[in-house]
Order: sequence, then C-alpha cells, then structure tokens
Amino acid sequence: MTAEEARYRVMSRRPIPLLFLRFCIPALIALIVQNFYSVADMIIVSRGGDGTLSITAIGLYYPLETAVLAISLGLGIGANAVISIHIGAREMPQACRVLGNTVLMLAGLSLFLPLVTIFALPRLFTIMGAQEDTLPHALAYAHVLVPMMWANLTLVLADDALRADNHPNVAMLIQIASAAINVGLDLILIIGFDMGTKGCAIATAAAYGVPGLGVMVFFCLRGPGRLRLTVDSLRPDWTAVVSVIRAGFGMFVNIVGWSCNAFVANTLINALCPSDMVGPYIAGTQGVMRAMMIIQVPLIAIAQGQIPIVGFSYGARRYRRLVSAFIFSSVIATVFAIIGQVIMQGMPALYLRLFTNDGPTIRAGTEVARIAYGGWLVVGFNICVQMTLMAVNRGALSIWLTTARHYLVNIPSMLTLAALSRSYSVVLLATPISDYSGFVLSVVALILAAGWITKEARATKRAKMSVTPSEIERGEGEEELSY
Repeated sequence: MTAEEARYRVMSRRPIPLLFLRFCIPALIALIVQNFYSVADMIIVSRGGDGTLSITAIGLYYPLETAVLAISLGLGIGANAVISIHIGAREMPQACRVLGNTVLMLAGLSLFLPLVTIFALPRLFTIMGAQEDTLPHALAYAHVLVPMMWANLTLVLADDALRADNHPNVAMLIQIASAAINVGLDLILIIGFDMGTKGCAIATAAAYGVPGLGVMVFFCLRGPGRLRLTVDSLRPDWTAVVSVIRAGFGMFVNIVGWSCNAFVANTLINALCPSDMVGPYIAGTQGVMRAMMIIQVPLIAIAQGQIPIVGFSYGARRYRRLVSAFIFSSVIATVFAIIGQVIMQGMPALYLRLFTNDGPTIRAGTEVARIAYGGWLVVGFNICVQMTLMAVNRGALSIWLTTARHYLVNIPSMLTLAALSRSYSVVLLATPISDYSGFVLSVVALILAAGWITKEARATKRAKMSVTPSEIERGEGEEELSY
C-alpha cells in the first residue's frame, strides 16, 4: 500500500472523532501558542514601549491588519477546501495546480496591496481617531507591516496547504516557530533596543515571513505523486483560480466585514465619545479583542480540522461522513462558545489588567466586553456552517451568509443606533444583534445546502448500477458509493 493509499484509507474510514483529534489537536496547540504570543506581544509593547499609546496605535492599525488577514484566509481556506476535494477524488495533479495558482495570486497581491495602501495611512488613521500623540506610533507600526504584507499571506497559505495535505503536525510546528520568533524578537527589539511600536512590527513581520517561506521551499523540494510546487503547477489556470476564489471568497467577505466593523467602530468612538475617552475606548477594545482571540482558539481549531475532513468526504462522495463531521463539529463548537461567553462577560477587568493598569481603559474595555459579546454562544455554530459551505464548494451561499450578517445587519445597526442614541454604549448592541441574526441566516443556509447535497447523494446512489463487480472487489465502488 502506497503512502497516498494509506492516507486515503485513514481519511475515509477512521472514526470522525479520531479524525478531528488528528486535525484539531495540532491546530489547537498551534493556535494557543500563537494567541498567547499575541497577548505577550501586547504586554511587552505596552510595558516596555509607550503604554496605552502603543496599544492604541496597534488598535488603529487593526482594521487594515484584518483586511490583509481577510485576503490571506480567503486564499488559504479556499485552497485548503479545493485541494482537499481533489485529494479526496484522487486528483493530485489538479491539487498541485491549485496550490501553484494560489501562489501566483499571492505574489500579485503582495505587490499590489502595499502600493495602494502606504500613501493613504495618515488620512485613514486620522479618520479612525488618531490624535497627535498616537499618530506617530501608528505610522511607525504600519510603515513596517504594510510593505511586508506578503509575509502574512505566505504563512497563512503555507499553514492551510499543510493541513490539506494531511500534515497537521507540521503546520502546528510552523505556527509554534512563528510564535517563538515573534516573542524572541519582541524582547530583543523592544526591551533590548527600546524600539517600541516599530520593534513590535519588525518582530511580527519576521515571524510571518521566515516560517512561511520555509514551507514554500518544502513544497518545491517534494517528489512526484505528492502535493508540491513545480514549474508546471505555476502555469496560470483560470479554472483553478476561480475554484479557489469561489471556495474562499465567503471567508474573505467575512473578515473584510470584521475590518469594516472595526473601522466603523473606531470612527464612531471618535464621533461619540469625549476626546479624553477616545484613546481609552480604542485601547480597551483592542485589549478585549486580544482576549477574544484566545477564547475563540477552540472554535478556530475545530474549523481548521473540519475543512479537510468535510472537503475530503465531499470529494470522495462519502456523504454520511460529511454529515457526521458537521454535527460533531457543531456540538463541540457550541459548548466552547458558551464557555467563552461566560469568560468574556464575567471577568473582563482580570484579563484587561494584563495589558494596562489605566483605569479609564479598563472601564471602557469592561463595557465593551459585557455588551458586545452577548451573542457569543451562537458563534460556534455559525462558524461551522460557514466552514462546511466552503468545504463543499458552496461559495456563493457562504458569501450571501457573511454579506447579510456584516453589511446588511451589523454595520447598518451600528449606524442606526448611533444616530438614534448618540451613545457608543448603545452602539455596542449591534454586535449581539448581528450574532443572533447570523444564527438565523446560518440555519437557512444549512437547509439550502442540505437539499443540494441530498440531490447529489441520490445521484450517486443511482450511479451504483454502473459500478462493475471487479471495482467493488477492489474497494473502489465502496468508497465512491458510501453516501
């Protein structure tokens, strides 16, 4: 039995809970390390840098950072889903072509994005509430990270490609290496050389770029019959490009929605809050966001484990396993989401003190946590529905789901509540409103997707008559017809 056949057997026959452990545990460990380093990053830059000014500067850059993350996750998750489908269908050349064309898209975006962003930074930061004391710190941070956007794009794609190729442990080690590089350089540049916010940005860029490039070299050096980068795979293929964009565009729209939400939130803070509270609200919101990144680690780990399993099952036409994987992931994610809501709303002052002892910042962050995270308990289910839609190549439905939640519910709610109340505390209610609206929309999307997949399963069942006895004896028919 070849390595590819062994991998196929594992993915198609191992019990779903064990497969989730195989994919989720490495992702969980990597995400815990990554997010603890993110918190450590904030602690080091706030304690060793310029305190609340440094946190505020990072908060001002956050909408742009989220926009870059949207592009990288859209490409990465789209490639993960499409590669998993091709591997499930035993189409390795097509999987390699998808990886190669995703790299081409990454290269083009790495040149384009900095050119259209770098000159608009002062105006963007001013609109979002940057003042004379915070603008220099925000610009110092952004002037390093904007030209290095390619590093973020490369690391995310590398991580998703490794998971699609059934190497979750290697992906975990890459993320741990990234965290170690970041924290190490933070200590050297911020504490040792007193470089403040700029040192934090340099550490972040290096932590993304070095491991990401290492993985790309790994894929270039692999032999035939495996997922790899070759000259042939780098030839433009519009079918591969469209398939990746279609699969990942829903995630792109979702993360861009978060970026737009952050931009609107910062703008409303600047418009509605007293001038002496603008900085504390931006810094407090950023502190809550960093804590939320740790709280949502189990949800992201489940999502990362879900995509290759669901995508493989869909490509191999094993529909019962697909349904089992979705149900298992949704139940576990909901449990963790409920626990997360209790922590986020129950003890905000405790985790905010990790970043700052400033009283106004802690009070502002506490208010944000207790109001804005009132709908967190349904977020786990919403994420699992979106990941499933991407994994089964229902990108249009995923796009509709995220567009409706962010652009038709959340942002209009923020603006409406701001106009009616002129109070930022009331504006925070828009987040739980959008979370619960997203739950309703997810149920509708799930029903639609279930109808389409049921039709495909019935068509697969009718194809049973075309499978010859010799194919059944070799196991081919069993694998294809397990619906």
